[in-house]
Amino acid sequence: MKFDLVSFIILTHYSATLMMTGIIWFAQLVFYPLFKMFKEKQRFEYCSKYISKASNLAVPILITELVTGVLILFRLFDEWIWYVNLFFISLSWWATVFYQIPLLLDLKEGENIPSVDSLTRKNMTRTFSWSFRSILLFVYILTH
Repeated sequence: MKFDLVSFIILTHYSATLMMTGIIWFAQLVFYPLFKMFKEKQRFEYCSKYISKASNLAVPILITELVTGVLILFRLFDEWIWYVNLFFISLSWWATVFYQIPLLLDLKEGENIPSVDSLTRKNMTRTFSWSFRSILLFVYILTH
């Protein structure tokens, strides 16, 4: 891969994707299962802190990933990989907005413990999406 502006954007995009892959696996294996350990009041406090801290960490990375993904697609629109990439970015955002955020808000409001299992189970969509994209982008970078 030659190094120019497009390469820089691709590497920035890949870095953001790798960061989100690590964050999502950590949430899947550590953060979400810990919700079960807390009683209602403690769960509310933990969930409130989790939402705040996770948002502060993830939102800038998510925005970087989305913006660079769109920029790459506009520049390299003739390569199918970037359409697949943007599809999986959209899938991750969709799962976040329509599954994870409502479930986290239920937990924050003291809803029942089974929503923790649902949170973990439904997070697999995002976990798969970021993991798949990490591999896809790694192969792209190696071959270009």
